[in-house]
Amino acid sequence: SAGMSPCGAGLKARTLCAAAVLVAAALPCVDGEAAPCRMSAFFAQVKPALVPSYSRMARRPCAAEDAGLLEDEMGKVAPGAEPVIPDDEGDLQLVSSALDYFQERMVREVAGADGEPKSDEVDMEEFIVEGRRLLAISSFRVLSDASDADAAALCLDEICRMVEDGAEDAGALVLLPGFESDVAMFADKFLREPLPWLGLDALVHVDAVRESAGAPMPLVRLFHGLTDAPPPTNVEATYISARDIVDAFGEE
Repeated sequence: SAGMSPCGAGLKARTLCAAAVLVAAALPCVDGEAAPCRMSAFFAQVKPALVPSYSRMARRPCAAEDAGLLEDEMGKVAPGAEPVIPDDEGDLQLVSSALDYFQERMVREVAGADGEPKSDEVDMEEFIVEGRRLLAISSFRVLSDASDADAAALCLDEICRMVEDGAEDAGALVLLPGFESDVAMFADKFLREPLPWLGLDALVHVDAVRESAGAPMPLVRLFHGLTDAPPPTNVEATYISARDIVDAFGEE
Protein backbone atom coordinates (compact mmCIF):
# COMPACT_ATOMS: atom_id res chain seq x y z
CA SER A 1 0.00 0.00 0.00
CA ALA A 2 1.03 3.66 -0.37
CA GLY A 3 1.54 4.06 3.38
CA MET A 4 3.70 0.94 3.84
CA SER A 5 7.23 1.55 5.11
CA PRO A 6 10.25 0.29 3.09
CA CYS A 7 10.95 -2.23 5.86
CA GLY A 8 7.38 -3.49 5.73
CA ALA A 9 7.48 -3.73 1.96
CA GLY A 10 10.69 -5.75 2.06
CA LEU A 11 9.24 -8.15 4.62
CA LYS A 12 6.12 -8.62 2.50
CA ALA A 13 8.22 -9.30 -0.59
CA ARG A 14 10.31 -11.92 1.22
CA THR A 15 7.17 -13.57 2.60
CA LEU A 16 5.58 -13.74 -0.86
CA CYS A 17 8.80 -15.16 -2.33
CA ALA A 18 8.98 -17.88 0.32
CA ALA A 19 5.33 -18.72 -0.24
CA ALA A 20 5.89 -18.99 -3.98
CA VAL A 21 8.73 -21.47 -3.44
CA LEU A 22 6.56 -23.64 -1.19
CA VAL A 23 3.67 -23.55 -3.64
CA ALA A 24 5.97 -24.48 -6.53
CA ALA A 25 7.35 -27.39 -4.55
CA ALA A 26 3.84 -28.64 -3.80
CA LEU A 27 2.49 -28.37 -7.35
CA PRO A 28 2.38 -31.54 -9.44
CA CYS A 29 4.90 -31.77 -12.27
CA VAL A 30 3.56 -31.94 -15.79
CA ASP A 31 4.80 -34.53 -18.27
CA GLY A 32 8.28 -33.71 -19.56
CA GLU A 33 9.07 -31.44 -16.61
CA ALA A 34 9.10 -33.97 -13.78
CA ALA A 35 12.88 -34.02 -13.32
CA PRO A 36 13.42 -30.20 -13.23
CA CYS A 37 10.37 -29.77 -11.02
CA ARG A 38 11.53 -32.42 -8.57
CA MET A 39 15.06 -31.00 -8.55
CA SER A 40 13.83 -27.49 -7.76
CA ALA A 41 11.59 -28.82 -5.00
CA PHE A 42 14.51 -30.74 -3.50
CA PHE A 43 16.79 -27.72 -3.25
CA ALA A 44 13.92 -25.56 -2.00
CA GLN A 45 13.23 -27.94 0.88
CA VAL A 46 16.72 -29.16 1.84
CA LYS A 47 18.35 -27.49 4.83
CA PRO A 48 20.39 -24.44 3.68
CA ALA A 49 23.47 -25.73 5.53
CA LEU A 50 23.65 -28.70 3.12
CA VAL A 51 23.54 -26.70 -0.12
CA PRO A 52 27.26 -25.73 0.03
CA SER A 53 28.15 -29.44 0.28
CA TYR A 54 26.05 -30.33 -2.75
CA SER A 55 27.64 -27.38 -4.55
CA ARG A 56 31.21 -28.45 -3.74
CA MET A 57 30.75 -32.02 -4.89
CA ALA A 58 28.95 -31.13 -8.14
CA ARG A 59 30.78 -31.57 -11.43
CA ARG A 60 30.14 -29.79 -14.72
CA PRO A 61 28.05 -30.10 -16.70
CA CYS A 62 25.12 -30.60 -14.35
CA ALA A 63 21.44 -29.72 -14.29
CA ALA A 64 21.52 -28.13 -10.83
CA GLU A 65 24.06 -25.53 -11.95
CA ASP A 66 22.16 -24.84 -15.16
CA ALA A 67 19.04 -24.18 -13.06
CA GLY A 68 20.91 -21.78 -10.76
CA LEU A 69 20.36 -23.95 -7.68
CA LEU A 70 24.00 -24.23 -6.56
CA GLU A 71 26.26 -21.79 -4.77
CA ASP A 72 29.65 -20.37 -5.77
CA GLU A 73 31.38 -23.25 -3.97
CA MET A 74 30.71 -25.55 -6.93
CA GLY A 75 33.69 -27.86 -7.39
CA LYS A 76 35.66 -26.22 -4.57
CA VAL A 77 36.38 -29.26 -2.42
CA ALA A 78 38.95 -28.51 0.26
CA PRO A 79 42.25 -30.20 -0.69
CA GLY A 80 44.20 -32.45 1.60
CA ALA A 81 41.27 -34.44 2.99
CA GLU A 82 42.30 -37.95 3.98
CA PRO A 83 40.37 -41.16 4.69
CA VAL A 84 39.34 -41.45 8.32
CA ILE A 85 40.06 -44.39 10.62
CA PRO A 86 38.54 -44.05 14.11
CA ASP A 87 40.86 -44.08 17.12
CA ASP A 88 38.09 -44.60 19.66
CA GLU A 89 37.95 -48.23 20.82
CA GLY A 90 34.16 -48.28 20.85
CA ASP A 91 33.99 -46.93 17.30
CA LEU A 92 36.55 -49.50 16.14
CA GLN A 93 34.40 -52.28 17.57
CA LEU A 94 31.42 -50.95 15.61
CA VAL A 95 33.51 -50.89 12.43
CA SER A 96 34.65 -54.46 13.09
CA SER A 97 31.08 -55.66 13.58
CA ALA A 98 30.00 -54.00 10.33
CA LEU A 99 32.83 -55.59 8.33
CA ASP A 100 32.03 -58.96 9.90
CA TYR A 101 28.43 -58.52 8.76
CA PHE A 102 29.45 -57.96 5.14
CA GLN A 103 31.82 -60.91 5.12
CA GLU A 104 29.19 -63.18 6.63
CA ARG A 105 26.66 -61.91 4.08
CA MET A 106 29.02 -62.91 1.29
CA VAL A 107 29.34 -66.40 2.73
CA ARG A 108 25.56 -66.71 3.13
CA GLU A 109 25.22 -66.10 -0.60
CA VAL A 110 26.89 -69.45 -1.22
CA ALA A 111 26.16 -71.37 1.99
CA GLY A 112 23.14 -71.97 4.17
CA ALA A 113 22.94 -71.53 7.93
CA ASP A 114 24.48 -74.98 8.41
CA GLY A 115 27.52 -74.06 6.31
CA GLU A 116 26.53 -76.38 3.48
CA PRO A 117 26.70 -75.01 -0.09
CA LYS A 118 23.39 -73.82 -1.51
CA SER A 119 24.23 -75.11 -4.98
CA ASP A 120 26.96 -76.88 -6.84
CA GLU A 121 28.17 -73.78 -8.64
CA VAL A 122 28.37 -70.08 -7.79
CA ASP A 123 28.44 -67.13 -10.19
CA MET A 124 31.88 -65.72 -9.43
CA GLU A 125 31.24 -62.31 -11.00
CA GLU A 126 28.85 -61.10 -8.28
CA PHE A 127 30.98 -62.64 -5.56
CA ILE A 128 34.10 -60.85 -6.83
CA VAL A 129 32.29 -57.52 -7.22
CA GLU A 130 31.17 -57.56 -3.59
CA GLY A 131 34.65 -58.56 -2.44
CA ARG A 132 36.20 -55.70 -4.42
CA ARG A 133 33.77 -53.25 -2.83
CA LEU A 134 34.76 -54.35 0.65
CA LEU A 135 38.43 -53.95 -0.23
CA ALA A 136 37.74 -50.47 -1.67
CA ILE A 137 36.59 -49.07 1.68
CA SER A 138 39.38 -47.05 3.28
CA SER A 139 37.46 -44.48 5.33
CA PHE A 140 35.26 -45.31 8.31
CA ARG A 141 32.98 -42.76 9.98
CA VAL A 142 30.82 -43.26 13.05
CA LEU A 143 28.09 -40.83 14.14
CA SER A 144 25.77 -41.82 16.98
CA ASP A 145 22.18 -40.64 17.37
CA ALA A 146 22.47 -38.45 14.28
CA SER A 147 19.72 -36.33 12.81
CA ASP A 148 18.98 -36.60 9.10
CA ALA A 149 20.82 -33.33 8.48
CA ASP A 150 23.91 -34.35 10.46
CA ALA A 151 24.05 -37.78 8.81
CA ALA A 152 23.67 -36.19 5.38
CA ALA A 153 26.45 -33.67 6.11
CA LEU A 154 28.82 -36.49 7.10
CA CYS A 155 28.01 -38.60 4.04
CA LEU A 156 28.35 -35.60 1.73
CA ASP A 157 31.71 -34.79 3.30
CA GLU A 158 32.93 -38.28 2.39
CA ILE A 159 31.58 -38.00 -1.15
CA CYS A 160 33.30 -34.61 -1.54
CA ARG A 161 36.60 -36.12 -0.40
CA MET A 162 36.41 -39.01 -2.85
CA VAL A 163 35.28 -36.79 -5.74
CA GLU A 164 38.22 -34.44 -5.14
CA ASP A 165 40.68 -37.32 -4.89
CA GLY A 166 39.31 -38.77 -8.13
CA ALA A 167 40.58 -42.28 -7.40
CA GLU A 168 38.90 -45.34 -8.90
CA ASP A 169 37.40 -47.97 -6.61
CA ALA A 170 37.37 -45.68 -3.55
CA GLY A 171 34.94 -46.34 -0.74
CA ALA A 172 33.74 -45.11 2.63
CA LEU A 173 31.63 -46.74 5.32
CA VAL A 174 29.37 -44.52 7.45
CA LEU A 175 27.93 -46.12 10.59
CA LEU A 176 24.90 -44.51 12.22
CA PRO A 177 24.15 -46.23 15.56
CA GLY A 178 20.96 -44.92 17.10
CA PHE A 179 19.77 -43.42 13.79
CA GLU A 180 15.98 -43.21 14.09
CA SER A 181 15.05 -42.56 10.47
CA ASP A 182 14.80 -45.28 7.83
CA VAL A 183 18.39 -45.35 6.55
CA ALA A 184 17.41 -46.62 3.09
CA MET A 185 14.87 -43.83 2.60
CA PHE A 186 17.37 -41.34 4.00
CA ALA A 187 20.01 -42.45 1.48
CA ASP A 188 17.53 -42.25 -1.40
CA LYS A 189 16.43 -38.72 -0.46
CA PHE A 190 19.67 -37.01 0.54
CA LEU A 191 22.31 -38.97 -1.37
CA ARG A 192 21.14 -41.09 -4.28
CA GLU A 193 18.43 -38.92 -5.85
CA PRO A 194 20.55 -35.70 -6.19
CA LEU A 195 23.45 -37.49 -7.93
CA PRO A 196 22.13 -37.06 -11.53
CA TRP A 197 21.45 -33.37 -10.88
CA LEU A 198 25.06 -32.91 -9.71
CA GLY A 199 26.69 -34.75 -12.62
CA LEU A 200 27.75 -37.65 -10.40
CA ASP A 201 25.36 -40.48 -11.22
CA ALA A 202 28.02 -42.32 -13.24
CA LEU A 203 30.73 -41.82 -10.60
CA VAL A 204 29.16 -42.22 -7.15
CA HIS A 205 27.34 -45.30 -5.85
CA VAL A 206 25.31 -45.33 -2.63
CA ASP A 207 24.34 -48.47 -0.73
CA ALA A 208 22.36 -48.32 2.53
CA VAL A 209 21.52 -51.29 4.77
CA ARG A 210 18.85 -51.37 7.47
CA GLU A 211 19.13 -53.24 10.76
CA SER A 212 16.06 -55.20 9.67
CA ALA A 213 18.19 -56.56 6.80
CA GLY A 214 20.71 -57.93 9.29
CA ALA A 215 23.14 -55.03 9.65
CA PRO A 216 24.42 -54.48 13.21
CA MET A 217 23.33 -50.82 12.92
CA PRO A 218 22.03 -48.51 10.20
CA LEU A 219 24.87 -47.96 7.75
CA VAL A 220 25.70 -46.40 4.40
CA ARG A 221 28.41 -47.42 1.96
CA LEU A 222 29.67 -44.78 -0.47
CA PHE A 223 31.78 -45.58 -3.53
CA HIS A 224 33.48 -43.48 -6.17
CA GLY A 225 34.67 -44.63 -9.57
CA LEU A 226 33.74 -48.28 -9.29
CA THR A 227 35.28 -50.33 -12.09
CA ASP A 228 34.01 -53.60 -13.46
CA ALA A 229 35.45 -56.80 -12.11
CA PRO A 230 38.12 -58.12 -14.50
CA PRO A 231 36.91 -61.00 -16.66
CA PRO A 232 38.17 -64.46 -15.74
CA THR A 233 41.39 -65.39 -17.55
CA ASN A 234 39.88 -68.80 -18.26
CA VAL A 235 36.24 -68.83 -19.33
CA GLU A 236 35.87 -72.36 -17.98
CA ALA A 237 36.78 -71.03 -14.51
CA THR A 238 33.88 -68.57 -14.38
CA TYR A 239 32.05 -70.93 -12.04
CA ILE A 240 33.63 -72.72 -9.11
CA SER A 241 32.36 -75.01 -6.43
CA ALA A 242 30.37 -73.35 -3.65
CA ARG A 243 32.06 -75.79 -1.29
CA ASP A 244 35.46 -74.35 -2.29
CA ILE A 245 34.30 -70.83 -1.39
CA VAL A 246 32.83 -71.93 1.93
CA ASP A 247 36.01 -73.78 2.80
CA ALA A 248 38.13 -70.76 1.86
CA PHE A 249 36.34 -68.73 4.52
CA GLY A 250 36.91 -71.45 7.10
CA GLU A 251 33.23 -72.25 7.44
CA GLU A 252 32.45 -75.79 8.48
